[in-house]
Amino acid sequence: MKKLICIILALFSLSLSSCGEGEPPPKTEELKKDEWVTPNDYMDERFMYMGIERYDTEERVVTALCPDPLCDHGDGCVMKNAGDIVLITEKYIYFRSTFMAKKYTRYDKINNKYEEFFVAEGQCGYAFLVGDDIYLCASEYEYDDTGELTGEVWHMYLAENEGAPVKITAEPLPSSVMIHSYNPGQGKIVAYFESTFFETDGSFSYIEYCERPQISHGGYYYKMSYNKVDPQKPGTWCFKYERTSVETGETELIVDNAEVIRIIENAESEFEGIAWTDKNGVAYYKSFDGGTSHTWDFGDDYTVHNILLGNKHAQTGEWFLVGVAKWQKDEQGNFVLNEVGNRAIGECYTMAFNFVTGETFEFKE
Repeated sequence: MKKLICIILALFSLSLSSCGEGEPPPKTEELKKDEWVTPNDYMDERFMYMGIERYDTEERVVTALCPDPLCDHGDGCVMKNAGDIVLITEKYIYFRSTFMAKKYTRYDKINNKYEEFFVAEGQCGYAFLVGDDIYLCASEYEYDDTGELTGEVWHMYLAENEGAPVKITAEPLPSSVMIHSYNPGQGKIVAYFESTFFETDGSFSYIEYCERPQISHGGYYYKMSYNKVDPQKPGTWCFKYERTSVETGETELIVDNAEVIRIIENAESEFEGIAWTDKNGVAYYKSFDGGTSHTWDFGDDYTVHNILLGNKHAQTGEWFLVGVAKWQKDEQGNFVLNEVGNRAIGECYTMAFNFVTGETFEFKE
């Protein structure tokens, strides 16, 4: 397949104030002693998804998600404007519309059906799967007596067992809220807006501000940070990734001077390893247990252009999607440079990398 789909997910600017009444929340320090986990996201063992396309790692082909067997998936396709994938569960793929983000739709993977899930009067925030339930934030428009738009307010909605979303906040929220983590044992949720975190319960009946919880994976806290400016690319940053032992407090450097970093997870959202690219477009993988490592170097003709395709939605138990591209060359075989002096990207390909075996392949149409 000779095209590259790049998905850029933009985070909302968020703001929140206290709403509703409920029983007094537990103290922050008491909650921090318990284990917090991130919202769920289903991972298939065979298929990867990006946009309205399904990537089959067994047949090594890409097909469109569409309930119409006669559709050419052009401008008239019912799913053409589905938008971005924001959540995948065992049965459904949830899309958020790109036009002003007013609507959620979902594709039934089992029954090959496409349906409307939720339409906001204003805008839709992101959706999060907490256990078997979906939380999403959406806004409503406010008008004065003359019908003039005066602003918008936000509310939290809950879709129990993926049913119809129901508003659960008694008072409006000033802006969209993102869910950071939850505590299954206590039924508590940590959400945030901008850089402010708060604890609440499953009904969002109270708010208690707190620090951002640290979530451990396999006995470690993981952290990505800026390292330094790459001297060969003025104005750009390199990244480093490190982890700290929960038990000993010792810090270990895992990756240094990476152009792009992608964390590889398993179906239980546990960290498997890390994939990254360097400034030459060479890709690498290292498992966190130290047992597996791979290097994908396509030489001077190709580069690993985008290692972040689709993120977790574009990964199975062993494969993840990668964008590979040819470098542009002139008639004399010299590299064509772009306006900032870097090699110009040419024809692009969507490929699958296997982080267990190191195998790669290009998808067919």
